[in-house]
Amino acid sequence: MTTRFHLPVDRRVPLPLTTYDLARLELLKQSLQSRRALALLSDEPVDGELTSPSEAALLHALVEAGWRALGHGVEDSGYAQVAAEQGPSAAQRRGDARRRQPTWANEQ
Repeated sequence: MTTRFHLPVDRRVPLPLTTYDLARLELLKQSLQSRRALALLSDEPVDGELTSPSEAALLHALVEAGWRALGHGVEDSGYAQVAAEQGPSAAQRRGDARRRQPTWANEQ
């Protein structure tokens, strides 16, 4: 079991890559700026200036960034659902409040 990443690697799987995927992976290897962005998105140390990370490390960082993006998307849709279930919007509540007669209107 390899422990190169944050957690032990239980299994290695083959990953089919297209010519387009390979070209983008090569660009990622060559571009320090792209690797820094990937390191920020994935929280994986793939942005070293002196050494180029392996393909496996880059692919793992890409998968990690994808998982994080998926998690953020799930959170966003969950928050949107909760907001929809909360009832009327702020604009609707303000409109209702304007149409209500004030409590002091019938005082003499």
